[in-house]
Amino acid sequence: MYYRVATQVDATQTWQWKSTVLSSLDTLFQFLRLFRALPQDQLRVFTSSSQEGLAEQRETGTDQSNV
Repeated sequence: MYYRVATQVDATQTWQWKSTVLSSLDTLFQFLRLFRALPQDQLRVFTSSSQEGLAEQRETGTDQSNV
């Protein structure tokens, strides 16, 4: 499984990558600690079984889960 963290740009529905592709939950959790002060509704973790799927999700804004 692959993970990538994005934050919401201003008040738009645009998401900007804040991480590279992460492949372990431990690494994901360590990365998320850096953003703990950010409101949760402005932080999103995208997940996919392929790296290509992550880019697709960010472009369409689908299949992401709030953190």
